[in-house]
Amino acid sequence: MNDLSHMPLYKYTSLPEESIRILELYPEDKSGEVACRLDIFNLASVPAYEAISYVWGDPSIKVDVHCDGKNIHVTSSLKAALRYLRPRSGVRRLWADAICINQEDLEERSQQVRIMSAVYSKARRVLVWMDHDGEDDPRGICLIEKIGNMYCSHNSTTIEQLREFENWYSLEDFDINKLRPFYDHQYFTRSTATWIVPDYKRTTVEVFIEAALQMIKEEELLLLSHVHHHDDIPEDWPSWVPAWYCTYIMCLGQGDWYDSSRSRKLAKYGMREHKLIVRGIRVDTATTTNYAVFTWWSLGFRNHGTDARAGSLLDLWAQYAAGEKARGTYPTGEPISVAFSHTMSAGRNRSQADFNAYTKALLAERGVAAADVNDDDDDDDDDDDDAGSPRDYQLLVQTSNTNRRFFSTRRGFFGIGPRAMRNDDQIWILFGAKTPIVLRPKGEEYQVVGDCYIHGYMKGECITDLEKGLFVEEDVVLC
Repeated sequence: MNDLSHMPLYKYTSLPEESIRILELYPEDKSGEVACRLDIFNLASVPAYEAISYVWGDPSIKVDVHCDGKNIHVTSSLKAALRYLRPRSGVRRLWADAICINQEDLEERSQQVRIMSAVYSKARRVLVWMDHDGEDDPRGICLIEKIGNMYCSHNSTTIEQLREFENWYSLEDFDINKLRPFYDHQYFTRSTATWIVPDYKRTTVEVFIEAALQMIKEEELLLLSHVHHHDDIPEDWPSWVPAWYCTYIMCLGQGDWYDSSRSRKLAKYGMREHKLIVRGIRVDTATTTNYAVFTWWSLGFRNHGTDARAGSLLDLWAQYAAGEKARGTYPTGEPISVAFSHTMSAGRNRSQADFNAYTKALLAERGVAAADVNDDDDDDDDDDDDAGSPRDYQLLVQTSNTNRRFFSTRRGFFGIGPRAMRNDDQIWILFGAKTPIVLRPKGEEYQVVGDCYIHGYMKGECITDLEKGLFVEEDVVLC
C-alpha cells in the first residue's frame, strides 16, 4: 500500500451560496487507497448523488484519503465507508459532510448546516453507515427488517404479522443478544434541534443552553426528563442542561401518562449565569439506591445465569414483594406486590397478572418453583381469568428501567430513578414538570440528577398535600 504522507494537503476553494461539493469516488486501484475528487455544484442543478449518514467517531483521530492528487484528512469511520462504497467501475457520486464541507472554515460550516436538510432531501437515497465489524447473524438483520417494515411502513399491524414477529422472536436457536451491537450503536444516540441557528464560533455549552431554554419556552420543564448522567454529575456542565449525545434513557415526561405537578405551570423562571431558577416543593428523600443499574438485556429472558446483573429484579422482588411481604400495605393503601409491579413498569402495566406471569417465567428460567408468586392480588377484577403475558410485562420493564436503578424513600415509597442517583438525593415536584425530579444539594443550590417514577407521586398527589399545608413552595436554583 502506498504511503500518502508525502502528498501535499488538499486546499478547498471558496463555496458559493446555495452550492455544495460532491465527491466522485473512484474504483479501487493497485495501491488499495481510497481515491476521489471534489466538484462544486449549485444545489438547484446538482447531478444525482447519494448522501452518507454516519457517526464521525473520535474527531481527533484522522486518516488520509487521496483527493485530486492530494491528501485530505477524514475520520476513520468515513474512510471505512468510502472504501466499502467504492464502485467496481466508473464513478460514484456521494455527499459526506466531513469531506464535502471545509471543516477549517467556520463560516462555511455554519452556512452548509443551514441547508443540510435540502442536501439530504435532494439526494437520490441516503446510505446509513454503521461501521460495525462484528459478526452479523443474518436472521437478526432479517428480524430488524421485518420489524421495520411492520411498524414503519403501515398505519396498522395485523394479528398475523404480530404472530409472525413472535415466531421470529421465539426461535430457540437464535440469540437475541446478537442484535445488541446494532441497537447500542452510537448512531442512535444522536439528536438534532432544527430551530438552532448554526454558529461554530460558539462553545458547545452555549449552544446546549440555548436549546434547553428554547425547550422550556415550548414545553416548560419537560426538558429535565431528558437529563441523564452516567455515574457522576460533571462539574464543568450545567446539570439541568441535557447532554443529548449521552446513552439512551426513556424520557418519562413524554406523553400524558403522568402529571405530578397536576398541570401547575412554570409561572416564571430566571437565569443567573448558567444557573436556572424555578419553583417547586421538596417531598421526599432517597434512602436506598445501591442496587445494580438495569440494562435492556439483563431484564429479558434467556439472560439469567449468563449476566451477573440479570437476577437483580428477582432479588428486589424477593426483598420487597415476595411471599408474606406481598400482602403488606404500601403508603397508598395498596398491597406491596401491586405497588412493586406498577413501579417496575413505570405505572404502565395492563394488569397484575402480567407481572405475575413475568416473575414466574424468570423463576422458571432459574429452575425455581414459583409458589411465592401471588395470583390472588390482581388489582383488576376484570382480569380474573387472565393468565397474563410475560412478554408484555417484559417489554414494559425493559423500556422503563434501562439505564435506571430501583430505590426506596424515607416515606416508604418505591421508585425507578436515574443511574447516577445516590442515597440522600432529594425528590422534588417542580412546577411545569410532569414527573418527580431527583435533585442533589450543593451548598445553597441543587444539581439535577434526572427524572424518576415513584408510585403514589405521579398523579398530583403531592399537590393535594401542598394544598393541605403539608408541603411548602420554594424557589430552587439549579446549577
